[in-house]
Parts: sequence; C-alpha cells; structure tokens
Amino acid sequence: MAMSDTSLRAVWKFPLNIGANIIIKMPPGSEIVHVECQREQPCLWAIVDLNRTEEDPEFRVFGVFGTGHVISDSSLEYVGTFLTFGGAFVGHVFEQKEEDDE
Repeated sequence: MAMSDTSLRAVWKFPLNIGANIIIKMPPGSEIVHVECQREQPCLWAIVDLNRTEEDPEFRVFGVFGTGHVISDSSLEYVGTFLTFGGAFVGHVFEQKEEDDE
C-alpha cells in the first residue's frame, strides 16, 4: 500500500485487559504491529495514520486467552502472544473479525 507524501504515521500503545470481549477504540485503519507486556501490563502497539485521528474511531474487539483455554469463536484471528507474571501466564491475543455475508 503506497502512502501519500502528506501521510503522517505514528506508533500508539493500547493497554489490554485479560479476558474476552476487550473493546479498544482506535483510529480507522490502525495496523497492529506488536503485542508485549510493559511493566507487567499487556499492551498492543499499532501504526496509526495521524491524518485519520479526527475521524470516527473504530471500536475493535479483542480476546486474551491463556495457553490451553478453549477458543470457540471462529471469527477470532491471532494477533500475538505475551508473557506476564514472570512467565507464569502466557496470553494469546485474538481480534474478532467480521464474517463475510456470502
């Protein structure tokens, strides 16, 4: 995807809770690039188009599941994995994607 010369981008951090149905408000078109813990706080980082931050935000839905936990929602797509609590908890982040109405 080619960006115009007037495109301004930045990486923003979004803290995550542990659980299902985590709703995060993001600028439209944000691209998730990394998942990790910072000071024991799970976070995801995304590239944000700064020209779009005044537009209506997207409300994106995520779930964090531990290793071995059942993931029954087929609309979830893997985003990344993090370790927290000294490695005692391994969390796997998934984003809910809308299914095509075909």
